[in-house]
Amino acid sequence: MKQLKYLFSIFAITCFTGSALAQVVGMGTTSRGGTLQIATAVAKVVSATSDIRMRTQPMAGTAKYIPEVNAGNLEFAVANVVHLGFAKKGIELAKGHPNPNLVLVGTLMKFRIGLIVPISSGINSIGDLKGRLVPSGVKSSPSAMQSFKALLGNAGLTFNDVKRVPTTSLVTMWNGFEAGKFITTVASVGSGRVTQMASKVGGVRFLPIDPSPAAYAGSARFLPGSEPTLITPAKGLTGIDKPTYVIGYDYAVFASNRTDDGQAYKVAKAMYYNQQELRESAPLWRTFDKNNLGKKHKGLTYHPGAIKFYKEKGIW
Repeated sequence: MKQLKYLFSIFAITCFTGSALAQVVGMGTTSRGGTLQIATAVAKVVSATSDIRMRTQPMAGTAKYIPEVNAGNLEFAVANVVHLGFAKKGIELAKGHPNPNLVLVGTLMKFRIGLIVPISSGINSIGDLKGRLVPSGVKSSPSAMQSFKALLGNAGLTFNDVKRVPTTSLVTMWNGFEAGKFITTVASVGSGRVTQMASKVGGVRFLPIDPSPAAYAGSARFLPGSEPTLITPAKGLTGIDKPTYVIGYDYAVFASNRTDDGQAYKVAKAMYYNQQELRESAPLWRTFDKNNLGKKHKGLTYHPGAIKFYKEKGIW
């Protein structure tokens, strides 16, 4: 009996110690779309391969969770580097609200966006949207509207050239597109949400952008650091039925300079050693390359914990 009690005590201590050692951290993300897919995949590999238990924290938009990361209330999050650059300096989308504590943990993949329309719409170019109904507003996701401006700008259009329909969020924008409230919406190539929308409207196509320097200048003014990106048809890339140029910019995991060095190190390590698992999680991840995790971006710096790991692996 004494031996049994001893063994039970050891078991209890081990269980308690194991749970105590597990570090639970948050991963900020939007509540729907490609950003949620990305954050979920990272949280899964980090939780499965380290002593960190990463939990996604969905919010209405990046404008909601970026300040939480900056303040140290949320350890990690996912966003595009264009928006992070604006947020850190307090310009454009974050005008008057700088977030100086933001630091990168890892650059993930080229996020590819465009405007989709129903195949039955007869619209084949962004210029054809002139005078048509399009969503506007989306206060919970200002980056979506910035992207919309960049896409319209590629054809020399502005919101003054279209008929604007006020929309409150990404979800209502996509739902409104499905319901026929407007003829187009911003979407990410490879997102499962595009496939859902396509099934509702009888198929969709991405409208191609003009990659020429003169035309792309109309996009780059709204999304500095982005670039024309050629997409070829492939399984899972709904809406891409022929080689199509869209807008591409990098997505990244970021943190605060207050986030623990060890945690940042372990998150970088988990992403580096689980490249295949991440690539298989969704078509969005196809361009992910672990050797680009430490890619440098103008105006942004990396967390010391991540830098330590990248130097160990020789990619810095």
